[in-house]
Amino acid sequence: MSHLRRALALSAFVVLAASAGPAVADQKILLESGAWRAVEATQAGQRVCFVISQPSTREPATLKRDPGNLFVTWKSSREGGGSEVSIRFGYRLAPNGHSLSVETRSFVLMPQGETAWLQTADDETQVLAQFRAGRDLSVSARSARGNATVDTYSLIGFSAAWDALQRQCR
Repeated sequence: MSHLRRALALSAFVVLAASAGPAVADQKILLESGAWRAVEATQAGQRVCFVISQPSTREPATLKRDPGNLFVTWKSSREGGGSEVSIRFGYRLAPNGHSLSVETRSFVLMPQGETAWLQTADDETQVLAQFRAGRDLSVSARSARGNATVDTYSLIGFSAAWDALQRQCR
């Protein structure tokens, strides 16, 4: 299965689990640290573990849009291991022109609907290293209507939440 197809399926579940009530997904917050929460969720017998944060700033502030979130999903060794970064923007994305930046590094994002993922699986390891070392990250995107946006996320607490998630969700 391609990286994007696997990302779409997993991220759809993560978005549902993170936003739905207990009737849809059983959720357990493993740790809250800084701007990040580590969450273990189950829906229809499928377990998924992820860290989640909301933007600290959204520009332009006057643009009306649904809430946004950044997820890093942990895949157990049974699922092939590793991580998967996804960002929900709160509006329908244009077909291209999206990026995630941490410090001086920038990564291309691939959109589908309101969500975007890193362009390649190889970017995942590099991005996580940047998340651990950085203080903030920004995601730049363009809506299907042509509006340019920049959301900034704090990385304070990311490492503690990610480490707790990996310990709990092996």
